[in-house]
Amino acid sequence: TQGKVLFEGKDLNRLSDREVSRMRNRIFGFVFQFYHLMPELTALENVMLPGWMATSAPHRKEATQLLENVGLARRIHHLPTELSGGELQKVAVASCLAKDADIYLIDEPSAHLDVEERLQVADAIQETMIEKEAAAFVVDHDLLFLSYIADSMIIFSGQTSKQGGSSEVYRVVEGLNELLKLLQITVRKDAESGRPRINSKNSVLDREQREKNKWFSD
Repeated sequence: TQGKVLFEGKDLNRLSDREVSRMRNRIFGFVFQFYHLMPELTALENVMLPGWMATSAPHRKEATQLLENVGLARRIHHLPTELSGGELQKVAVASCLAKDADIYLIDEPSAHLDVEERLQVADAIQETMIEKEAAAFVVDHDLLFLSYIADSMIIFSGQTSKQGGSSEVYRVVEGLNELLKLLQITVRKDAESGRPRINSKNSVLDREQREKNKWFSD
């Protein structure tokens, strides 16, 4: 692989380990695919941990509110070993949002969550970005989640470990249209539930949307 990653005009590959660590601590918030929670700490303590490390610990009330926002009001004093996969994911999201950062990098926050939980987490992320006047880059595979949380989209395509590329920045609906066009799938939002539904190939709705070049119908 080759190329550069620039942030505020600086080539990240040229920074020292100390400079990279300082940037991660002060500028970025992360949600990884794996939870990376401290097993000895409760859900509440895990959410407060990034603040402790940055010497700007969120007030217990703020951390508690974040956990309530993602649906864990009754689980804040439980250890990670006492939580389900979905609950661990919510703690990881809350821990990320508790950090005072400029940019949040959030990898598949909808993993292990049912539909209602995904929308609840999306609300929590949106509210935090608005409150902190920050930005989040979210990678996810759930069309409903993406259409609910995102302002804009970038589509990545290619072959794993061989080659890849990224699109221009699209508004959400435009981006979903481009993605589905690549996949040759038409999707509509269910009139009652509002959830995306894949149209059967060559069905009336499928043909109508293809004719209108409207691969995602909202």
